[in-house]
Amino acid sequence: MFKDICKYIIMTTKSAPDISCISNDELEERIGIVMRQTEYTEEEAETALTKNNYDTISCIKEYLGIPLQKEPEKKGSVNQEIYKQLRKQMGVVTKPPSELRPMER
Repeated sequence: MFKDICKYIIMTTKSAPDISCISNDELEERIGIVMRQTEYTEEEAETALTKNNYDTISCIKEYLGIPLQKEPEKKGSVNQEIYKQLRKQMGVVTKPPSELRPMER
């Protein structure tokens, strides 16, 4: 496979958006960790790692069915929340007229 040719793999993380490189040895170590903690084969572990940006914890959580934590919603002031709820309740009013009734041809 290509990992015999490639010396480093480029990755980014959510905590550090900068590009960083991992060596083939570190990649093999991460594949081993995922294989020990799950029932993945080597190919499945490598696929899961590339899908999760080479993050072993995300791979294992995905295998176990643990949902990834979403970032909490940005909280506003009380007035912002009141108007947000009013807009939500009166959603029909905010739609453009073209969406309220079908156009006749």
